[in-house]
Amino acid sequence: MRLLLAVPRLVPRTTSFGFSRGKASANWPLKKPRSYRRRLYDAALEPMVPKVQSVCPSFKEVNDYFKDLKSSFDMALVKHIRNIIRSEGYQVMGICHRLAVKQRTEWLLHFRLRLKGLDARDYGNRIMRKVFEDTPLKSLNDTIFVAANCQIFGKDINAIKTIITECRNIDWLIPIGNLFDISVSVTVEELCKLPSLEDHRAQTIQLLSLPSSEFISTISYHMLHLISTLNCIGNKKSSP
Repeated sequence: MRLLLAVPRLVPRTTSFGFSRGKASANWPLKKPRSYRRRLYDAALEPMVPKVQSVCPSFKEVNDYFKDLKSSFDMALVKHIRNIIRSEGYQVMGICHRLAVKQRTEWLLHFRLRLKGLDARDYGNRIMRKVFEDTPLKSLNDTIFVAANCQIFGKDINAIKTIITECRNIDWLIPIGNLFDISVSVTVEELCKLPSLEDHRAQTIQLLSLPSSEFISTISYHMLHLISTLNCIGNKKSSP
């Protein structure tokens, strides 16, 4: 008789997961239900405790939250960058991919570009995304401002050539894009109306040679008129 009573204790129960700890904790399986007092306590608290199912957010949601989170310091820096672009009159911005170098090398580059009329800045992609927010350049936030980048600002169309030329001599700086103002784009559109730059060169040579040809034609006209006048005077004197 005692052996029959001890068999259920020795053999593991296959239906132990069917029991639970009452309504407040039904997701936790136990070998036996909770006591009567605990079940009464859970039943009394159930109408007052809301059923909240906590779900761990995904990595993308957490990353997007901190990406959109801007402090007062970040907003002040964004305002400062916009004021610098307006006050200095920057019309060209070159975006370059940069590698990790020493701070001394980076500062030497800043001074070198400043002598060429350029201004190199590195504010970070998160700040630059906020600078171009609600602007026509907002599409760059997901395409260009995604890695270790720096910005080089210029004031005229010649800055584009200077940026490309200087970046060729720097092994840790690679240009990936150039942005320019509407005034620069108007000049580029005028050049694009020509079939090729050779036509533009031919038109330039023609315009430069036009004053000289007009000057020669004007002088030749007066010379011929003077010669004809002198011939008429000579003919009158020779006639009786």
